[in-house]
Parts: sequence; C-alpha cells; structure tokens
Amino acid sequence: LARGVLQCYSISPLQFASSSLPKQHPSNNHHTSQFHIIQTVLNDNPNAVIHGTEWNNTTYGNTQNSIMIPRILAKQNGLKPEDSVLDPTTMTFPGECILQLAELLGIIKSALDVLHIKRILIQHSIHHKMYAVSASLCGSCVHAFLQRNHRTAALEQEEAEAVLVLRNVAMVVGCEDYTDVPTKRQLCSFGLLHPIIFEQGTLRGQVVKRIGGKDGCAVHESDLDVLIRCSAVLESRFASLKALEQSHSQVMEYARDTTPNAPAAAAAAA
Repeated sequence: LARGVLQCYSISPLQFASSSLPKQHPSNNHHTSQFHIIQTVLNDNPNAVIHGTEWNNTTYGNTQNSIMIPRILAKQNGLKPEDSVLDPTTMTFPGECILQLAELLGIIKSALDVLHIKRILIQHSIHHKMYAVSASLCGSCVHAFLQRNHRTAALEQEEAEAVLVLRNVAMVVGCEDYTDVPTKRQLCSFGLLHPIIFEQGTLRGQVVKRIGGKDGCAVHESDLDVLIRCSAVLESRFASLKALEQSHSQVMEYARDTTPNAPAAAAAAA
C-alpha cells in the first residue's frame, strides 16, 4: 500500500528526497513539507493507520493492549523477564503501513522522527475515535524508548525522546472518551514513575503547554500536569473495577456452591 500511495500521488522517494522544498527537522516544525504527504494520506483515508491489521476491531484492540502494555512495562509491573517478551507473530502494532510510507519518502532519519510520526498517528486515531489504536501506538513509543540503549545516546537526544514519549502518553491518558482504565492507568504510572520522563516533564512543564477545557474556558496544562491530574482518577476507577470484579466473583462462587447438581437433582426427582 505504501508504494501504491506514492504512485497515487505521483511522487517517488528519489523525487521527494531531491525536492527543492526546505528540509526542516520535524522537531522544529511539525508541519514541514516532509510530513505533509503523511497527513494528506491520513486525511484521504482515515483507516490507513490500521491497514492490513485487525485493529479496526475494538475488542481485539483492547485485548491486545491488555496483554501487550503489561509486558512492555514488565519491570514496572514486577513481572519476570521472560514475561516481558513480545511475540512478533502475535503482537502487531498499528501504523506500520504509514511508517513504511515515511521510510520510502525518506522522512525517518532517527528515533525522534519515528516518535513524531507516531504522535501524528495518535492524534489521528483519537480524532477518529480509534482509542485502542492510539493506546497501542503509545505503547509502541514506550517500548522503543525502553529498548534503546540510552547509555550510548547523546544526552540531548535522550531528553528530546523523553519529552516526546511524555507528550504521547499524556495525549492518550488525558483523552476522556477513552475508557480502558487499566491500560490508561499503566501508561500514566509509567510517565510518573520513569525518572527521565518525569524529570523532563518537570523541567519543561512551563514550556510544553496544552490548551483545552470545557465551556470555552482555556486551561493551560503541561503534559506532566495531565498525568498527575488523571492519576488519582484512574486509581479510584481501577479500585472500583477491582472491587466490582471481586464482588462478581464471590456471587458466582456462591451460586455454584448453592446450585444443586442438575443430573443428581433429576435422578432424585425421578
């Protein structure tokens, strides 16, 4: 599909790479010429982010996230190392087609470029109410950040990646219409507990601003503030869910204990 898209828009990777358009880095301007084609493809075909996958099914997406996110955050969740392995044959992230397109266009030069593209995909998924997709994309950002050997990376690069991961996490966690509490709770905890992520959020809290709010009221809130605000709410909702699950389990167990064995009851009646 990625190559087909290039043909559809009459653009070749070589032609794009040799274009006389200014080559600004996405960290300086998100709306540079390099990213225009990506945004155009998504606008023309909103489902391009899930092309060739099963992520158009919400139940499938929520199930995959319930397995994948805890494994990505294995250390945080106290899991064994063997439980943190992602099986590439069963664990697939959405957005691969768009990332392939970006590679063909020569956009991806570093891990920062991938994070910027995934940010576009997360925004797109939330806008089109594909919330499980946005959470999975966010999880893939976290996974890549944790897998990288930051000891060999330049400090500036590491800090820039941390800020972008924080922004992506805050975007998903702060989405009120996304109701998967366990997934949001784990992503939120990651943003607050990871030392580098939290540090960068603290240092740049006055620089990175989010404008939103209801009833036309502008609310200036940093990405870290979003996580702090959502954390208490998610913990409360998660506790309520656990209490409800425990209550349901007790009711079912009581029902099994008090319901007579059907065959035995029938034989006694005869």
